[in-house]
Amino acid sequence: MVDPALLRDAHAPPLPKKEVVAAFHLALACTELDPELRPRMKAVADTLDKIGSS
Repeated sequence: MVDPALLRDAHAPPLPKKEVVAAFHLALACTELDPELRPRMKAVADTLDKIGSS
C-alpha cells in the first residue's frame, strides 16, 4: 500500500514507518462516505502538523 520510496529516498531522510501509517489512517478518514464523518480540514491540517513534528 505504501511506495517503498517514501521510506527510503536518496535525496531526503527516510520517513519513519509510524508517520507513514498515521498519514495513511488520516487519508482513510478523509474518504468516509458520510461527509459528516470526515474530519474537517482544520483537523486534517493540525493532524498533519502533529505527524510531521513527531
